[in-house]
Parts: sequence; C-alpha cells; structure tokens
Amino acid sequence: MFTARAEHFVLSALLAAALVSLRPAAAANFTSGAQPAARFGVHEIVLAGSGAAANPFDTLVTVRFTPPSGTAHSTAVWAFYDGDNIWRARVYLSEVGEWRWASQCATDPALNGRSGTFRCEPSKLRGRLLVHPKNPRQWMTEDGRWFLNLNDTSYFLLCACDGAGAPIPDEDVQAYVKDATERGITSFRSFIANGPRPFLGANRSDAHRWNDLFADPEFTRPSLEHLGVADRRLRWLLEEHPDVYLQFILFPLGKPYRTDEKIWTHMTAAQRERILRYLVARFAAYPQIFWLIVNDAHFAPEI
Repeated sequence: MFTARAEHFVLSALLAAALVSLRPAAAANFTSGAQPAARFGVHEIVLAGSGAAANPFDTLVTVRFTPPSGTAHSTAVWAFYDGDNIWRARVYLSEVGEWRWASQCATDPALNGRSGTFRCEPSKLRGRLLVHPKNPRQWMTEDGRWFLNLNDTSYFLLCACDGAGAPIPDEDVQAYVKDATERGITSFRSFIANGPRPFLGANRSDAHRWNDLFADPEFTRPSLEHLGVADRRLRWLLEEHPDVYLQFILFPLGKPYRTDEKIWTHMTAAQRERILRYLVARFAAYPQIFWLIVNDAHFAPEI
C-alpha cells in the first residue's frame, strides 16, 4: 500500500514526464520545407520544375533567404538540380526566428515566384569554423568555443568506392567515424568522389577521377550518383556527429604532387562554371566543411 509520501512522489514523477512529452521535439540539424529548423543547421527548400530544359544543370534558379533581422542580411543562393525535375536550395541558419524565402528563374515558370516561411529555433550546434579573434592561427566555432583540429586522413569517407574501386557501405563509414571520434578525432579529410576504378591509373595519374564528378564524358552533367553519396554522408554527419568537421577535397590533381595540366586547363569556361556552381549550391550550406580545391599540389619545377 502506498504511503501519502510515496503517492505524492509517483504523481510528481508522472506529471514531470507528461510535461516533457508535451514539449516540442528539438529541430533536426538538417530540415526542409515548413519544418522548424535549428540555428547553425541547414534548411532546404524543394522546388519542382517543368521538365522542359534540355540540360537541367544549365537552368539557373536562385532562392533569396531573408532572416529575422531583415532584408539587409538576406542572401541569395543557387538551387541545384537533383533529378526527377527537382531543384533544392539550401541555407545555413545564423539567426533564430522566422525566415522568408522567394525563388527566381528566368527560364522555367514552375521554378519562378515561389515563396514561403519557416521558423528557426535555438540549438546546441557549434556552427561554422571561424578564425579565432585572439589568435589567427587558431580556430573557433560560431558559438564562441575554441576548436582543436585533430584531423584523420580518410580520403574515401564521402566516396562510393575506396582506392581499389570496391564499394564502401554506409555502415562501414558510420563504424569508422564512431571509432575515430571515440579516440578524440575532431575532423576528417576526404575526397568528394571516387568511383569503381583504382584510385591511381597509368603513370600514377588520377586524372581519370574527373569522370567520377560527371555523368557524361562531355562534363556537362554533374554525377548525381557520386555527389549524392557525399551529400548523404555529410547530412548523416551533421545529424549524428555535429561536432565533427571535414576538409572537403574537390578536384583530382591529374598527377600526384603536381599541378593539373590535363583536365581543368582544357575545360571550357562553361564547363568550369557549371561544376563550380553545382558544388557550391549543393554543399556550401553545410557548416562542418572547410574547402580544399586540390590536395597536395606542388608548384616547384619538376626534378
């Protein structure tokens, strides 16, 4: 039989549990549409096009995001094509409150003139890496905390395949990150894409890896397959390991420790602009990445 004191304790515990259950769930770190978003997280707007474009990667769509502080702090971002007549526009959230967005597209009426709002809530995310104001050789995160960069070289963490061309399951990536972070690693470095061929080809060149960034030999259509893998894993990292950062290596060298004289220098201005615009549109909103154009480039004369 309960005593009055025990009964009071049980009722208090039940009441506390009920109050907790009534609280709104914390916003996810990556959100979409009208979902409540998290400060220092990523929010995405999804737009449906008409499907009339010959090459949808050449359809220019911008979305202007206006924070609670007003139009003076608004920012316009490119939307990126993600297959099936879908475009996505992403923004990094720096302010709490109601955000507004509006789309513009001169070539597809279905993508033009869309608008909406969503709310951004406080969070415990650390935000982007910034130069520490008291020491320019040190980093801090946007919430004001010092960041110690203990980096692990995991070149294929974001890639569909490893250096031998073998598939990398998401489960292996998740186990690797768990093991590394438990040992104190705070950041990783990874290529953006690597496909089902060995990492180095003839004469130890990695120029063939440019093909992993594209879905066609003319370099007019970024690879949704390979870049989608990198995107999916970055989103998982933001949700499950938000305090871990990542050095984001965009392009192959063409020849180890030398400059690329085979691909980039021979690409047209349109080809260059298309891939750079796409990479920025798809990945720049992620707060945990810091960009590296090429890895281990060496500009001294050959000896």
